[in-house]
Amino acid sequence: MNMTRTLGFLAALFISLALLPSTAQAVLCGVGGGQCFVVAAGGNSNGAATWSATSGGTTCSGTTCPTGPAATDLICLDSLGGNLTLNALLTVVAFDESGTCTGGSGSPYTGTLNAGSALTLTNGTKFYVSAGSTWTASNQQMTFSPASGVTLPITTNGKALNPMLITGADNTAIVQLQDTLSSGNAAGGYLLIITTGKFDTNNQNVNNYNLQSSNSNTRAVNCGTSTFTWNGAYGGVTILNFSTGGTPTYTCTGATFNFTNTSTTAGSALFFFGTNTGASGLGTMSFNKGGGGGYYIGSGPLAVGTLNLNDATLYLAALSVTATNFASTTSAGHYPLLSTTATGAQATLSVASGTVNCKCILRGINGSGGATFTANPGFDAGQNSNWTFTAPASGGGGGIIGG
Repeated sequence: MNMTRTLGFLAALFISLALLPSTAQAVLCGVGGGQCFVVAAGGNSNGAATWSATSGGTTCSGTTCPTGPAATDLICLDSLGGNLTLNALLTVVAFDESGTCTGGSGSPYTGTLNAGSALTLTNGTKFYVSAGSTWTASNQQMTFSPASGVTLPITTNGKALNPMLITGADNTAIVQLQDTLSSGNAAGGYLLIITTGKFDTNNQNVNNYNLQSSNSNTRAVNCGTSTFTWNGAYGGVTILNFSTGGTPTYTCTGATFNFTNTSTTAGSALFFFGTNTGASGLGTMSFNKGGGGGYYIGSGPLAVGTLNLNDATLYLAALSVTATNFASTTSAGHYPLLSTTATGAQATLSVASGTVNCKCILRGINGSGGATFTANPGFDAGQNSNWTFTAPASGGGGGIIGG
């Protein structure tokens, strides 16, 4: 009798479980904690008809997909989805074009994403742009806000993206690159702002993003061995801001920073550093000749492994730059300029040992440290200390100042 009752109970339990929705069926859209797919016809992000609870499914309706994405939903774009336009703020936990969401087609998205409005990943877990899709960038900001202890991976597959804001919960909330990150505005760069949390390049390269970390919060930047490249018209634009404020942690001694200001005006690209940057230091910084604009470091101190002045103009406020190595290059009839902007004051270039030979025009620069400082060939424009100058062999009085 007991065995009969047991078998009956198990049979009833099996039937009850069989009637429950499957995992795929339970994934909803618009009610939170679910998945939202774009229908084949595509559409605007704020339109319920653009979204479906299933890959290749019909437009939102009923209890499984009432309104389109909710703030705690996951955006799933796969090979069955049409073109999507972000025409209003879209707040979700993840954005995934890989096609691997639960119940997805299994193949990545190949449509066009027009990022005309802001995108926010609150408690974000993933951002993935597929290699076969088209990303049309705008100046609308994307915000990445992972929770404590969460690493939010960023994969772009070569797509140039919108401006980015990182607001992680704390320094254990990490936004981490999985491949090269490029700005959608190569001419002047878009801002990459680290307000809170940690930005980890994961040794991936960064192109044309103007990096800003200057607020009063706790934050971290891990540059690894990445190469940061700025190549555009940066007259009057702040490229790199690691100034004081809050409790930042910068781990950038292994990174390379290349700057080429192609601006045809006299405006300089701007840089700001502080005691926190000086304590940790940067790797290699190369200021390259571009257009008519130069470069200006407005605050410091700054510690750098190797400082390269490649036929360019570099202005310094009354601050100190400490370099392990310093090098300069010239072109025919053209000399770089290293100058302070402070009237009656000097900037300091400190190198501990060896010989520093700046083939350049110098003004208001104090050579400091144990190195020997020479300008051969070079020009003394006044207010310099501890330099030995040797004029060009053929006179060279008509040398052109670097730009």
